[in-house]
Amino acid sequence: FLKLKRADLLIKAAAAAKDKGYDFELEIVGSGEEEKNIRALVKDMGLEDRTVFPGYLSPEDTRHEMEKADIYVCTSNKLEGWGAVIYEGLSAGCATIATSMAGATPFLIKDGVTGYIYRSGDAGSLADRLLKLLEDPDGARGMGRRAYEQMRDSWNPAEAAARVLEVSDHLLKGEEYFYEDGPLSKAPVLYEDWYRG
Repeated sequence: FLKLKRADLLIKAAAAAKDKGYDFELEIVGSGEEEKNIRALVKDMGLEDRTVFPGYLSPEDTRHEMEKADIYVCTSNKLEGWGAVIYEGLSAGCATIATSMAGATPFLIKDGVTGYIYRSGDAGSLADRLLKLLEDPDGARGMGRRAYEQMRDSWNPAEAAARVLEVSDHLLKGEEYFYEDGPLSKAPVLYEDWYRG
């Protein structure tokens, strides 16, 4: 666990869900310098009976765990950069809640359709999105299904390769060409306050 991953936000949001009476299991995968602090916060928030710490997992085992989950949460701060884990959560069919500051968020998350975006660093904003999913399990599963379909249909290696070839053809002709969304879509500069939700 690293500070930039902000697992503390997830634990605080999970505590809010527990306080509302929701039944859930929180799985926090990984290990590292912040593990002691994260475990202490889980204990302080009264979540020990609902939290599993499997430790470091191989990419294959991590994928397997994601495929079993209904919800995936990315809490990283702006130091995350792109945030490939958002892609992984969506591809595994999870309703994904992602921080507004990960680079992938505005391009991969269709807010309210394939997942939710929350204001980076704001545990209340995260808790609000988490509670929406817990209040409507069928809606969360539908969101996860749409997320999986989006990744399968648009954000896959074959589609990306085909788009590279097509864009290259246009560039060789001196034409500017972008896709509306997905790989090789135009990516505007994002500022820290871009998210208004």
